[in-house]
Amino acid sequence: MGIDLTAIVVGTAVGAAMAITGSGGSIIGLPLIIHTVGCSIHDASIASLPIVSIASITTLISQKESIKFRLAIPIITLAIPAGLFGVYIKSFVSIVMIKLIIVSAIIWGLISLMGPQKKSNRRPHFFNTVKLGLLSGGLTGLTGLGGGLILVPYLKSQMALSDSEATATSALIVFLNSAATLLSQRVELGRLPISPNMWIVIVVSCVTTAISVSKLKALCPPLCRETTVKITYSIVALVAILGLR
Repeated sequence: MGIDLTAIVVGTAVGAAMAITGSGGSIIGLPLIIHTVGCSIHDASIASLPIVSIASITTLISQKESIKFRLAIPIITLAIPAGLFGVYIKSFVSIVMIKLIIVSAIIWGLISLMGPQKKSNRRPHFFNTVKLGLLSGGLTGLTGLGGGLILVPYLKSQMALSDSEATATSALIVFLNSAATLLSQRVELGRLPISPNMWIVIVVSCVTTAISVSKLKALCPPLCRETTVKITYSIVALVAILGLR
């Protein structure tokens, strides 16, 4: 597979997963980068951050009217320092442990997404806000996952947010968290075996796919969107787990 085609596959997969689920971009991006580029899981965790950031901001722009800022801001305030701490401790954590954390987070997100959704009670409990901020931030810094796989299922199942509200709110948190974590590792980013041309192709493919899929998703009735999200997340989760073996 040529480099350009590899970049298109990575960008398209991340953009589509992010637009549909609001959280699956980093899940599918991480194993794809490992196997197509030949990175270690440590390098792939850094390489996934700019891709996830781009996919998040694209999703964010297309669904900006659905963002719940009062819910997002406290989580962001905790997620960013937690992400920086995750970067710091990453060098002390074994590859096996990082893989175990990723798989556990994916399974937790899948179970939460498939579980019953609350019909009301959108007021966030203080403990839950702290938990979401620390977990999503720490996961980003340690593994390169954007944290959306924890945020979206929780916001939908426990906070009774609609699909578009959960996706948009999560995208804001993921973008700022991933961007801050990326800035702290910008020197290492330049050492990765990914050429500037490959970055460009990945970004263009990711943005184009995310915009297109978001528009198609908006045309679907609510029940169809909900079913599509669950099916897509399940497929992405399975591919990611198999890819990390």
